[in-house]
Amino acid sequence: MSSSPQDRKAKAAAAAPKANGSRVVIVAVVTVLVLALAMIGATWAYRSSQSSVDQAARSATTPPNANADKTGIIIDNGKAKADAMKLDLYFDYQCPICKQFEDVFGGEIEKMAAAGTALVTYRDMTFLDNNLRNDSSARAGNAAACADVVGAYKGYHDAIFANQPATEGQGYTDDQLLNTFAKDAGITGDKLTTFQQCVKDGSMKNFVTGTDAAASKAGVTGTPTLKVNGTTVPLQRLAGVTSAQFPALMEQIAKDPKAATPAASPAASQ
Repeated sequence: MSSSPQDRKAKAAAAAPKANGSRVVIVAVVTVLVLALAMIGATWAYRSSQSSVDQAARSATTPPNANADKTGIIIDNGKAKADAMKLDLYFDYQCPICKQFEDVFGGEIEKMAAAGTALVTYRDMTFLDNNLRNDSSARAGNAAACADVVGAYKGYHDAIFANQPATEGQGYTDDQLLNTFAKDAGITGDKLTTFQQCVKDGSMKNFVTGTDAAASKAGVTGTPTLKVNGTTVPLQRLAGVTSAQFPALMEQIAKDPKAATPAASPAASQ
Protein backbone atom coordinates (compact mmCIF):
# COMPACT_ATOMS: atom_id res chain seq x y z
CA MET A 1 0.00 0.00 0.00
CA SER A 2 1.45 3.32 -1.08
CA SER A 3 1.54 6.36 1.17
CA SER A 4 1.04 10.00 0.45
CA PRO A 5 4.02 12.35 0.06
CA GLN A 6 3.13 13.97 3.38
CA ASP A 7 3.29 10.60 5.17
CA ARG A 8 6.62 9.75 3.62
CA LYS A 9 8.08 13.10 4.80
CA ALA A 10 6.74 12.55 8.31
CA LYS A 11 8.25 9.06 8.49
CA ALA A 12 11.59 10.32 7.17
CA ALA A 13 11.67 13.06 9.75
CA ALA A 14 10.82 10.59 12.51
CA ALA A 15 13.58 8.21 11.37
CA ALA A 16 16.25 10.94 11.14
CA PRO A 17 18.72 11.06 14.06
CA LYS A 18 18.17 13.75 16.65
CA ALA A 19 21.40 15.71 16.05
CA ASN A 20 20.91 18.78 18.21
CA GLY A 21 21.91 17.17 21.49
CA SER A 22 24.90 15.45 19.93
CA ARG A 23 26.07 18.67 18.36
CA VAL A 24 26.00 20.44 21.73
CA VAL A 25 28.11 17.66 23.26
CA ILE A 26 30.58 17.72 20.36
CA VAL A 27 30.93 21.51 20.50
CA ALA A 28 31.50 21.35 24.26
CA VAL A 29 34.16 18.65 23.89
CA VAL A 30 35.94 20.57 21.12
CA THR A 31 35.87 23.73 23.23
CA VAL A 32 37.43 21.92 26.19
CA LEU A 33 40.12 20.43 23.96
CA VAL A 34 40.94 23.82 22.45
CA LEU A 35 41.23 25.40 25.91
CA ALA A 36 43.38 22.52 27.12
CA LEU A 37 45.69 22.82 24.13
CA ALA A 38 45.92 26.58 24.67
CA MET A 39 46.89 26.07 28.31
CA ILE A 40 49.48 23.46 27.35
CA GLY A 41 50.85 25.81 24.71
CA ALA A 42 51.06 28.70 27.17
CA THR A 43 52.77 26.52 29.76
CA TRP A 44 55.26 25.25 27.20
CA ALA A 45 55.97 28.79 26.02
CA TYR A 46 56.55 29.97 29.60
CA ARG A 47 58.83 27.06 30.40
CA SER A 48 60.66 27.54 27.13
CA SER A 49 61.13 31.22 27.97
CA GLN A 50 62.34 30.39 31.46
CA SER A 51 64.70 27.78 30.03
CA SER A 52 66.15 30.38 27.67
CA VAL A 53 66.65 32.82 30.54
CA ASP A 54 68.28 30.15 32.71
CA GLN A 55 70.52 29.06 29.85
CA ALA A 56 71.57 32.65 29.19
CA ALA A 57 72.41 33.08 32.89
CA ARG A 58 74.43 29.88 32.99
CA SER A 59 76.42 30.84 29.90
CA ALA A 60 77.14 34.43 31.00
CA THR A 61 80.79 35.51 31.19
CA THR A 62 80.13 39.13 32.17
CA PRO A 63 78.02 40.23 35.15
CA PRO A 64 74.71 41.77 34.04
CA ASN A 65 75.47 44.94 36.03
CA ALA A 66 78.99 45.43 34.70
CA ASN A 67 79.76 48.96 33.54
CA ALA A 68 80.14 49.75 29.84
CA ASP A 69 83.86 48.98 29.61
CA LYS A 70 83.56 45.89 31.85
CA THR A 71 85.94 47.21 34.50
CA GLY A 72 83.58 47.00 37.46
CA ILE A 73 80.09 46.21 38.70
CA ILE A 74 77.54 48.98 39.20
CA ILE A 75 75.56 48.87 42.44
CA ASP A 76 71.80 49.44 42.06
CA ASN A 77 72.27 49.86 38.32
CA GLY A 78 69.82 52.29 36.76
CA LYS A 79 68.99 54.23 39.93
CA ALA A 80 71.59 56.99 39.64
CA LYS A 81 70.09 60.43 39.04
CA ALA A 82 71.29 62.68 36.23
CA ASP A 83 73.36 64.79 38.62
CA ALA A 84 74.66 61.86 40.71
CA MET A 85 78.32 61.87 41.68
CA LYS A 86 80.52 59.03 40.44
CA LEU A 87 81.92 56.96 43.25
CA ASP A 88 84.45 54.22 42.45
CA LEU A 89 85.72 51.81 45.07
CA TYR A 90 88.76 49.61 44.41
CA PHE A 91 89.23 46.69 46.77
CA ASP A 92 90.70 43.21 47.23
CA TYR A 93 88.65 40.61 49.07
CA GLN A 94 91.69 39.57 51.11
CA CYS A 95 92.57 43.14 52.13
CA PRO A 96 92.10 43.67 55.92
CA ILE A 97 91.87 47.45 55.56
CA CYS A 98 89.22 46.97 52.88
CA LYS A 99 87.16 45.05 55.42
CA GLN A 100 87.58 47.86 57.95
CA PHE A 101 86.50 50.35 55.28
CA GLU A 102 83.46 48.21 54.45
CA ASP A 103 82.52 47.84 58.11
CA VAL A 104 82.45 51.62 58.56
CA PHE A 105 81.39 53.05 55.19
CA GLY A 106 80.02 50.15 53.14
CA GLY A 107 76.46 50.57 54.35
CA GLU A 108 76.45 54.30 53.57
CA ILE A 109 77.83 53.72 50.08
CA GLU A 110 75.06 51.23 49.35
CA LYS A 111 72.46 53.68 50.68
CA MET A 112 73.80 56.40 48.37
CA ALA A 113 73.56 54.02 45.42
CA ALA A 114 70.01 53.00 46.34
CA ALA A 115 68.96 56.63 46.72
CA GLY A 116 70.45 57.50 43.34
CA THR A 117 72.73 60.21 44.71
CA ALA A 118 75.82 58.31 43.57
CA LEU A 119 76.68 56.09 40.64
CA VAL A 120 78.64 53.48 42.57
CA THR A 121 81.01 51.10 40.79
CA TYR A 122 82.83 48.35 42.68
CA ARG A 123 86.18 47.51 41.08
CA ASP A 124 87.67 44.21 42.19
CA MET A 125 91.44 43.69 42.39
CA THR A 126 93.39 40.47 42.98
CA PHE A 127 97.01 41.53 43.53
CA LEU A 128 97.05 40.05 47.04
CA ASP A 129 96.95 36.57 45.51
CA ASN A 130 100.57 37.11 44.48
CA ASN A 131 101.54 38.62 47.82
CA LEU A 132 99.86 35.90 49.87
CA ARG A 133 100.60 33.06 47.44
CA ASN A 134 97.03 31.83 47.09
CA ASP A 135 94.13 32.41 44.72
CA SER A 136 91.41 33.48 47.16
CA SER A 137 91.07 37.01 45.83
CA ALA A 138 90.42 35.78 42.28
CA ARG A 139 88.12 32.98 43.44
CA ALA A 140 86.12 35.32 45.68
CA GLY A 141 85.89 37.85 42.85
CA ASN A 142 84.63 35.19 40.46
CA ALA A 143 82.00 34.06 42.98
CA ALA A 144 80.84 37.62 43.68
CA ALA A 145 80.44 38.30 39.96
CA CYS A 146 78.48 35.05 39.65
CA ALA A 147 76.21 36.30 42.43
CA ASP A 148 75.43 39.30 40.24
CA VAL A 149 74.15 36.88 37.59
CA VAL A 150 71.40 35.81 40.00
CA GLY A 151 70.75 39.30 41.36
CA ALA A 152 72.57 39.00 44.68
CA TYR A 153 75.86 40.84 44.22
CA LYS A 154 75.59 43.30 47.11
CA GLY A 155 74.56 40.68 49.64
CA TYR A 156 77.29 38.30 48.53
CA HIS A 157 79.92 41.05 48.49
CA ASP A 158 78.98 41.94 52.05
CA ALA A 159 79.06 38.28 53.11
CA ILE A 160 82.63 37.84 51.85
CA PHE A 161 83.94 40.77 53.86
CA ALA A 162 81.86 39.85 56.91
CA ASN A 163 83.58 36.45 56.91
CA GLN A 164 87.09 37.54 55.98
CA PRO A 165 89.57 35.34 57.91
CA ALA A 166 91.22 36.97 60.90
CA THR A 167 94.54 35.59 59.68
CA GLU A 168 95.60 37.29 56.47
CA GLY A 169 96.37 34.75 53.77
CA GLN A 170 94.14 32.01 55.15
CA GLY A 171 91.77 32.63 52.28
CA TYR A 172 88.29 31.35 51.54
CA THR A 173 87.21 27.71 51.21
CA ASP A 174 85.18 26.30 48.34
CA ASP A 175 82.38 25.50 50.75
CA GLN A 176 82.24 29.12 51.89
CA LEU A 177 82.16 30.45 48.35
CA LEU A 178 79.63 27.92 47.06
CA ASN A 179 77.35 27.53 50.06
CA THR A 180 77.93 29.68 53.17
CA PHE A 181 78.13 33.08 51.51
CA ALA A 182 75.36 32.18 49.07
CA LYS A 183 73.08 31.34 51.98
CA ASP A 184 73.98 34.62 53.69
CA ALA A 185 73.13 36.46 50.47
CA GLY A 186 69.76 34.73 50.20
CA ILE A 187 70.56 32.70 47.07
CA THR A 188 68.30 29.62 46.96
CA GLY A 189 66.54 27.20 44.62
CA ASP A 190 67.23 27.40 40.90
CA LYS A 191 69.27 30.55 41.42
CA LEU A 192 71.58 28.66 43.75
CA THR A 193 72.07 25.97 41.13
CA THR A 194 72.88 28.59 38.47
CA PHE A 195 75.21 30.45 40.83
CA GLN A 196 77.11 27.34 41.91
CA GLN A 197 77.62 26.16 38.34
CA CYS A 198 78.90 29.62 37.41
CA VAL A 199 81.39 29.50 40.28
CA LYS A 200 82.55 25.97 39.50
CA ASP A 201 83.01 26.81 35.82
CA GLY A 202 85.00 29.94 36.65
CA SER A 203 82.68 31.80 34.27
CA MET A 204 83.67 35.25 35.59
CA LYS A 205 87.39 34.56 35.92
CA ASN A 206 88.33 36.56 32.83
CA PHE A 207 86.09 39.42 33.90
CA VAL A 208 87.84 39.63 37.28
CA THR A 209 91.26 39.45 35.61
CA GLY A 210 90.17 42.36 33.45
CA THR A 211 88.97 44.51 36.34
CA ASP A 212 92.29 44.01 38.11
CA ALA A 213 94.28 44.89 34.99
CA ALA A 214 92.14 47.99 34.37
CA ALA A 215 92.66 49.17 37.95
CA SER A 216 96.42 48.81 37.64
CA LYS A 217 96.34 50.66 34.33
CA ALA A 218 94.39 53.45 36.04
CA GLY A 219 97.28 53.84 38.50
CA VAL A 220 95.66 52.18 41.50
CA THR A 221 98.47 50.60 43.53
CA GLY A 222 96.71 49.78 46.81
CA THR A 223 93.36 49.03 48.34
CA PRO A 224 91.01 50.35 49.40
CA THR A 225 91.10 53.24 46.96
CA LEU A 226 88.12 55.55 46.77
CA LYS A 227 87.52 58.00 43.94
CA VAL A 228 84.83 60.65 43.73
CA ASN A 229 84.27 62.01 40.22
CA GLY A 230 87.77 60.78 39.42
CA THR A 231 89.42 62.42 42.45
CA THR A 232 91.24 60.00 44.74
CA VAL A 233 90.31 60.39 48.39
CA PRO A 234 93.33 59.55 50.58
CA LEU A 235 92.54 57.28 53.52
CA GLN A 236 94.00 59.95 55.78
CA ARG A 237 91.14 62.21 54.73
CA LEU A 238 88.70 59.69 56.15
CA ALA A 239 90.41 59.46 59.52
CA GLY A 240 87.92 60.39 62.22
CA VAL A 241 85.03 60.54 59.74
CA THR A 242 81.97 58.67 60.96
CA SER A 243 79.61 56.72 58.74
CA ALA A 244 76.97 59.41 59.29
CA GLN A 245 79.37 62.11 58.09
CA PHE A 246 80.53 60.17 55.04
CA PRO A 247 77.77 61.13 52.53
CA ALA A 248 78.18 64.86 53.21
CA LEU A 249 81.94 64.61 52.79
CA MET A 250 81.49 62.81 49.45
CA GLU A 251 79.16 65.59 48.28
CA GLN A 252 81.69 68.20 49.35
CA ILE A 253 84.50 66.50 47.43
CA ALA A 254 82.26 66.06 44.38
CA LYS A 255 81.71 69.84 44.30
CA ASP A 256 85.27 70.77 45.24
CA PRO A 257 88.05 68.21 44.63
CA LYS A 258 90.34 70.18 46.96
CA ALA A 259 88.17 68.97 49.83
CA ALA A 260 89.79 65.56 49.37
CA THR A 261 93.12 66.89 50.60
CA PRO A 262 93.83 65.81 54.19
CA ALA A 263 93.94 68.68 56.64
CA ALA A 264 97.49 69.50 57.70
CA SER A 265 98.30 68.68 61.31
CA PRO A 266 99.43 71.54 63.60
CA ALA A 267 102.93 70.05 63.79
CA ALA A 268 103.22 69.76 60.03
CA SER A 269 102.11 73.36 59.48
CA GLN A 270 104.76 74.86 61.75
